[in-house]
Order: sequence, then C-alpha cells, then structure tokens
Amino acid sequence: MNPIYFDYPYQDNDDVTIQLPSDWQVENVSKPQHIEFKVCLYRSQAEKQDASVHLTRQLGFSGVLRDATYYAALRNFYQQVRTGDEQQIILTRSGPTAQN
Repeated sequence: MNPIYFDYPYQDNDDVTIQLPSDWQVENVSKPQHIEFKVCLYRSQAEKQDASVHLTRQLGFSGVLRDATYYAALRNFYQQVRTGDEQQIILTRSGPTAQN
C-alpha cells in the first residue's frame, strides 16, 4: 500500500466578521470545534457580537508523508472538519416583515 502524500505542510486561518442589518439578530451559534490528530489541527468558533457574527477557523497539516495505515484516521479527521464546517448559525428578524 502506498503512503499518503501531501504536497506541502499548510495552515489556513480564516477570521471573518459579518455585520448584520439592524433588524436581524443572532439567535444561536454553533459550538466551538477543536480536533487534533497527530499532525492535523482543526478549530472553528462562531461568536455572537452586538450587531455581528465573528467567525474564526483554523485548519492545518504539518506533515507531508504519512504511512498508509493512517488513511482511515485521516479520512475520519476530514469528515469531522466537513461536519464542523457545515454547522449553521440561526438568525431571526426582529422588525416587521414585508407583506407580499
């Protein structure tokens, strides 16, 4: 079985703030995620602020070559990343809604 090869070690850091319209409010944010596996790292957090939502995400891989025996564990790690990235933030509108 061939080893698992990544072109290079990497780390992606996202830091985004979404300003909400005045009549929208954050009802619920997802739970913070923190997953570490050998040479992999994933962190994700959404924070409710006054009139905005602040999102941070970190994804990194510090290795280049891994033994094929780690395939299932790496696949599981990336499945957890996908699940974490699909978490939703619930917004509600506090003002009157438009009538059609």
